[in-house]
Amino acid sequence: LGALLLAGGAQGDPAGEAAAPPAPPRAAVVSIEVPIDLAAIAPGLGDWLEVALSGAGYEVEPRRRIRAEAQGTGSAELVAVARRTGANRLFRALLYPVGPPGGRVELRLRAHDANGELIAAGTGRAIPALLDEATRVALAQLLERLGQRGVSPPPSTLSDLHAYAAAREALEKGDLIGAWRRLDGRDGPVADRIRRRIQRASQRSDVPLAVRSRIASVSGQAARGWLELREAIRRSDDPALLLAGAEAARARDDLAGAARLYRQVTEAAPASADAWAGRASIHAAFGEFEQAEEAVRHALALAPQRPELHEELAAIESVPAAERAAHLLRAAELRSDRFETTRARALADAAEKLDPSQAAPAAHRRGILDARMGRPAAAA
Repeated sequence: LGALLLAGGAQGDPAGEAAAPPAPPRAAVVSIEVPIDLAAIAPGLGDWLEVALSGAGYEVEPRRRIRAEAQGTGSAELVAVARRTGANRLFRALLYPVGPPGGRVELRLRAHDANGELIAAGTGRAIPALLDEATRVALAQLLERLGQRGVSPPPSTLSDLHAYAAAREALEKGDLIGAWRRLDGRDGPVADRIRRRIQRASQRSDVPLAVRSRIASVSGQAARGWLELREAIRRSDDPALLLAGAEAARARDDLAGAARLYRQVTEAAPASADAWAGRASIHAAFGEFEQAEEAVRHALALAPQRPELHEELAAIESVPAAERAAHLLRAAELRSDRFETTRARALADAAEKLDPSQAAPAAHRRGILDARMGRPAAAA
């Protein structure tokens, strides 16, 4: 009986039980407000804030699960989001221009409780070129006022935020390849999270084998599903499957196989810019620059908004210098539209060096870049 009493006492003694870890605070990013000339970065700023909050220990309700009609800035809207999602911390990001046009911007991060009351805020200011500094300061202030310190923010330059937003938009439209392409050269937790979403989306049962295989190839997993793809290609001459096969072959360093398949795609589907671009890169790898030029010109005619194609044509030395410089300037313009200012400036400089007669257009492009990034003195 004594043993039973002791056992019962041990079971009922709270000190004898391991305390359950507290549930992480639940957060939702409910609104992102930016000036009209920076509207393209708004979704990317939201993705950045979600990942930053996850890094701070919050369980974040993804914005894609928050109904658009529930997003707002009033207390009633905030409370509605809190009730529906179970979030006890609601966050807003507001980006405003400060001072004269072309000057600094101010980022305000605000945290509200489940009743819609403001409980913490952080503010950072910087010229657009140094937006990542403003985001770092604003986030550090916000989290410190919420009792958290030492959180490293993910990358948040204007070009990063624009790339995140463009990838999200492509993903929501079902363009998985376009979404992946917009993250080229991007590292860090935000880009990684979007890539994981793309990979998960590619595994849905309604996604064609060709798309699934292309995502596997660009994500370094070309071997996965290769047997299924190879059998499908043997049974069908579908250009989409052939293109997926070409990219899988290239990912496995089978350039000869890739060249054969790219050629089949361009013959069967001559409107495929990706096939012409792939064919151009294979020709260039083999030193077949005349054929590479022809192929990249086809690709450019089909996809003139892809800056990398202008850069590829400009890299072919047999193309006249004046034309190469013109393509470099066009690539600079397209890169600047994506806020890739360092790359755009380098392209403008290269165009001027290649063809000195392009000095004035190159200087104009650099001036536009400086003004847009908050360096009006340099632009002048």
